[in-house]
Amino acid sequence: MSFYSVRKPITKTDSKPEVNALSIVFDLPSLADAKATFNSLVSSGKDIPSDPTFFNKILHSFSSVSCLQDSVLFLNHIFKKYPAFCPNHFTYHILLKQSCSLPDEQSLLPVTDILNLIKDSGFPPNVVSMDIAVRSLCECGGETRAVELVKELAARNMLPDTYTYNFLVKHLVKNRFISTADTFLSDMKEFGIKPDILTFTIMIDNVCNSKNLREATRLLQYHHERDEDVEPDRNTLIYGLAICGRVKEAKKFLAVMRGKGYSPDAVTYTSLMNGMCRKGDALGAMALLEEMKKECDPNSCTCNTLLYGLCKARLLDEAVKLYKVMKNDTTKLETGTYGTFLRALCRKGIVADAYEVFDYAVETKSFPVVAGYSSLESTLKWLRNARERGVMA
Repeated sequence: MSFYSVRKPITKTDSKPEVNALSIVFDLPSLADAKATFNSLVSSGKDIPSDPTFFNKILHSFSSVSCLQDSVLFLNHIFKKYPAFCPNHFTYHILLKQSCSLPDEQSLLPVTDILNLIKDSGFPPNVVSMDIAVRSLCECGGETRAVELVKELAARNMLPDTYTYNFLVKHLVKNRFISTADTFLSDMKEFGIKPDILTFTIMIDNVCNSKNLREATRLLQYHHERDEDVEPDRNTLIYGLAICGRVKEAKKFLAVMRGKGYSPDAVTYTSLMNGMCRKGDALGAMALLEEMKKECDPNSCTCNTLLYGLCKARLLDEAVKLYKVMKNDTTKLETGTYGTFLRALCRKGIVADAYEVFDYAVETKSFPVVAGYSSLESTLKWLRNARERGVMA
């Protein structure tokens, strides 16, 4: 079996055939065969593009099946056989990504070797290099090595940007103990890098998703005490408490927020209402709406959340009242709310009102007409089948 496949190249009538890099695909990690293939390409008499992208694609294809050492040797062979090739940062980033993705590798030696190679080749590693390395390490479970690398490069005055920094924090919180992320934040402060609101929100959001609300509360208080100039997103914690069904705790935290001078906004109330509706307390969520109006105005998301919750709770009369208010304010319907409301109306046999809701959704351009009609059609089909089975009158 051939170790690579060659597709028919695109030819031009007024020049030599030009080679397409995608026509060369390596299937086996044989360095000797790869060199032979490249030699054949150079001596074929075909036009070879001068764009580094062409050679980068060939190198990337081989590196995807070979070991790191062979990839470096293959790159050196390309230089030797085709001196006109001018590499760029992307050329060496292919090797850098491979060095970070080695299975069962526990040290940073392969990564630092490639970084030194990049530097010695006249392409000093930059923030993009660091980002590629960190992301590649995290993708293969090497968060600990990623932290080590960031600190090592920071000691050389190469600091990560906000995106790389927060990406690593997210992976630490998700795949390691929260204390590991706390230690990383503390260590990076020595280099003048401080967490921002996105950092705290990422951390709180991840522990909320794991339903570790006690840790989320502790985390919020911890960072409030240590970084008073940065305010984490408290709405994330409210939402986390609410969707986990801990509505009472969410309300208590809301009271604590008020006591410390933080005014809840539409996102805060909507998050809490969402949790109450999930717990089956749609009427309680409606009562909270009146309380909300004293501090801020409800938005489209608030109204859709309540309408959806009322329909799920089979409180159609209350849902219709709320819909009329939304219609008066020309509030757009969200797709999920629209479909749920249609089914609730058809379940009661109020088909004419369902058509009216469809007309309103089209009028307000809540979503594409085709999507709205498709939901209406499927709902009516469901109603017809239910009647045929005698489930509904």
